[in-house]
Amino acid sequence: MKNPASQNSKRTSDRATTLPKADEETGGATGALAVQHPPPSLQDSSGQSDVPHPGACGFKPVIYLKAGCPYCFKLRLALLEAGLMDRVAFQEFDADTQEERRIRTELSQHFFP
Repeated sequence: MKNPASQNSKRTSDRATTLPKADEETGGATGALAVQHPPPSLQDSSGQSDVPHPGACGFKPVIYLKAGCPYCFKLRLALLEAGLMDRVAFQEFDADTQEERRIRTELSQHFFP
């Protein structure tokens, strides 16, 4: 009969090696931040994407980032790792400020006409 205490300690040690360290900003979700290539139907024979760069027509989406927000940090990190920082514009703001209220008012007009 196997010792249940040794089995439990083995499971605990296995789990400890898979859990992110406390100082990891991404929560250990490096797979979620992997660069995704376009599906084969959107690539030519050389493997290059035939989808035009959104910036070619002058379009640059605006991403609003709340200062100190961990989700905003993760988004910025994902965009950096994917090499997309030059394709978006960032507008940062502090919580509970006049600027945040102005942004919310402006955006709510588009979502709740």
